[in-house]
Amino acid sequence: MDMERLLRINHTVSLLDSSASRVMRTPLRNVDVFMVNPSQSLESIAYKHIRLFPPLLRFLLSGVSGHQTAWRGTGNLFAV
Repeated sequence: MDMERLLRINHTVSLLDSSASRVMRTPLRNVDVFMVNPSQSLESIAYKHIRLFPPLLRFLLSGVSGHQTAWRGTGNLFAV
């Protein structure tokens, strides 16, 4: 679920008062939002530690990137 949708749902839930919520028997409730914004790109962090990844994970990520060369420093590690 993306952040915008979650915020819209939280707004809708906030408009329901507790008595209306009980009458409608809705399971909806407010969900706290926590968002992390890394100060560095995930690609650069991953590339610095690529040799520490288990072999299976390196293999799977090379398939996701679509480029075997991504593991040699060219291309986008997480390009889809």
